[in-house]
Amino acid sequence: MKRGFFFVAVLVLILGACKESPTTPAPPPPPEPTEKLVGKMFWHDLVGGQYDIFMADLYIVPKAAARSADMVAVNFSDLGQGRSAARRGVQKFKNAEINGSSKERPVVNVLYSLEKIDISLYDFVLKNVENLTDPTMDDFAVAVNSLNWIAYVRAPDYQGSTSIDWQIFYMNVADRVPHQLTPINGKYSGDNVDPDWKDDNTIVWVHNWKAVEVNLSNLNNVSNSIPDWGGSQLDPNYSPDGSMILFNTWQGAKKNGYIKYIQTGVFEPVLPQDYFSIFSDDNPTWVFSNWRIAGHVFMGGKGRIYTKDLQNNKFSVVTDDQHDFRYVTPVKLETDTYLVFSDWGDANQPRLWISNETGSYLRELKQTGDEAVFQIMGLPVPQSDEDLDRIAREYSSMFNHSPF
Repeated sequence: MKRGFFFVAVLVLILGACKESPTTPAPPPPPEPTEKLVGKMFWHDLVGGQYDIFMADLYIVPKAAARSADMVAVNFSDLGQGRSAARRGVQKFKNAEINGSSKERPVVNVLYSLEKIDISLYDFVLKNVENLTDPTMDDFAVAVNSLNWIAYVRAPDYQGSTSIDWQIFYMNVADRVPHQLTPINGKYSGDNVDPDWKDDNTIVWVHNWKAVEVNLSNLNNVSNSIPDWGGSQLDPNYSPDGSMILFNTWQGAKKNGYIKYIQTGVFEPVLPQDYFSIFSDDNPTWVFSNWRIAGHVFMGGKGRIYTKDLQNNKFSVVTDDQHDFRYVTPVKLETDTYLVFSDWGDANQPRLWISNETGSYLRELKQTGDEAVFQIMGLPVPQSDEDLDRIAREYSSMFNHSPF
């Protein structure tokens, strides 16, 4: 009798414990969107016939607050849908729309990563907009380093169409004091374009078609980025490890890309001499993984995409001869590298294509199924055929090297 009572009591306790066991608490609601400072934004504007460089604080603001407040709205047109738009560090954009007006080549120095923020809940706005440059001069082509120092081109009044008097300036935005870099010690006057920061204290630019650089702590030591070369130097691009520099050059009517090996001083053409023919147009776009190049070249009147492996000196054309392919960009999808480029068979209606590095996988990008490709490239995800057309034109326009 006692044993039966014991088992009944235990069963009652077990059933009671099961009945009253705590349930898993519901996850806390996501935090309400709040205004956050993103970083500093720089761009050049055309005001009253003058190019001026502007700076502003870039914020993300909850959409409802942005609509109800009197703020300077900014829209980055080359950002993918649903992406966080800004990653920590200096980022360059093809263009941005500020209060309904398109600005070219803006630069943003992002203070921290936004990748864990649902950016769809926010709008971008600018605050504390400020003109940094001389309103009596044309100032444009701004570049910024991680310390918020800027380098830019200055031209005399209304001389934006010619580079004969262009000079390079730089400024620490903490004190707003402009410093004229060129001429340096009486040299490098006029015809200066494309300033950029090699590091936080070294400015690289093109002077009289030569790529040169100088450390601001030693202005007596201006060096050629590509020394000992007799031809014009265009589009210089260092390899990731800094051991090589890739550049384009014209010699008479012939164009080719060249590699300059920094340690040995050896120059090597990118294209085989068989392809280095009159009026050929080579556009290498990236030295990636330190040893591979992708680019486009005209063959038989149509553009073809190629790769070159510098380790084994293997040159491969990866596209067919039925289309006019141009403007290649390598992208990493999981562990593999693919090449994205445009088909200019109809210049008014280019299309985007993709291939692997061998050319065995070649097809046109689609509206659905290729969302990851568009997002990695910082392009909007197309929602229609009309979007595909617009995005292809936008991608192709990114390869216009005009200083404006």
